[in-house]
Amino acid sequence: MLLYGAYRTIVSRTMNLSELAVLSTAMVSATWILIGFTDHILNSVKLGIFMENIRSFMEYEPKLPEDHDGIIPGKEIESIEFRNVSFAYKDGGEYTLRNLSFKIEAGSCLALVGHNGAGKTTIIKLLFRLYDPTEGEILLNGRNIREYNLRAYRRLFAAAFQDYKVFALSIKENVMMRKVNAEDDAVVYDALKKAGVYEKVMSLPRKADTVLTKEFDEEGALLSGGEIQKIVVARAFAKDAPIKVFDEPSSALDPIAEYQLNKTMLQAAEGKSVVFISHRLSTTRHADRILMMENGRVIEEGSHDELIRLQGKYAAMWKAQAGRYI
Repeated sequence: MLLYGAYRTIVSRTMNLSELAVLSTAMVSATWILIGFTDHILNSVKLGIFMENIRSFMEYEPKLPEDHDGIIPGKEIESIEFRNVSFAYKDGGEYTLRNLSFKIEAGSCLALVGHNGAGKTTIIKLLFRLYDPTEGEILLNGRNIREYNLRAYRRLFAAAFQDYKVFALSIKENVMMRKVNAEDDAVVYDALKKAGVYEKVMSLPRKADTVLTKEFDEEGALLSGGEIQKIVVARAFAKDAPIKVFDEPSSALDPIAEYQLNKTMLQAAEGKSVVFISHRLSTTRHADRILMMENGRVIEEGSHDELIRLQGKYAAMWKAQAGRYI
């Protein structure tokens, strides 16, 4: 339209400059009106998608209701057994775990190793009953875990995950995962010492009462990734549970801090059943048993020395990692 108006003004001389100026102003105004109108339409579509997601979330009915009742498990754990367990995240989908069978004896330490996507974290999710097996069963003290009260069953575990979250609360509350009182101080400080972050916390102006992040407190602390991970690990130390689970607990730590944490972790969990996942095999060598996972199956099983003598995929992974330090 602007080019047409310029043609009529300059070539055919059927418009004067004042009319061209009015036309230009009208076209610019109309353009911005159309842009604003289009933006409003796009924003309405986006909001509609968000509202649909919220509606679907609010109407979602979990397959495992949190109030599932059943037998209250005792604190004495004799064994946990996976018996012919297979699992797929979607009905009819590809299996993540295939015919998995192993047993964790009381007071023993089990390590799960393997490349990404091998199914290690899925085992932990099934163990916590975030999902139920598609096939097979998981037994606690000889009983299917579906028979237990869900909340009471989950209280048997203390865990530290690699995809952790911290909250804009005090360090004490982040460790205990609840409101705290003066009686909790000894537990919190002991857990922070075991996790190797006690001195850092005590150097803060408000010590363990310091709020993490600055979202709601300008005096809050912004700690490094490794320090945050140690606080997350302290949660597992603080909870008095018969089964400790660590999913890549030292992924953000340097080798020295990793060595110290793993040493403390095994000492603190003495007498408890321990399951941990690690890509760093310097951690797994101290486990009682190691399961080498690949494509949802156990391809090798045994102690560190046994698997090294086997000269299989675990030994190859060990040599690849150890070669960096030789």
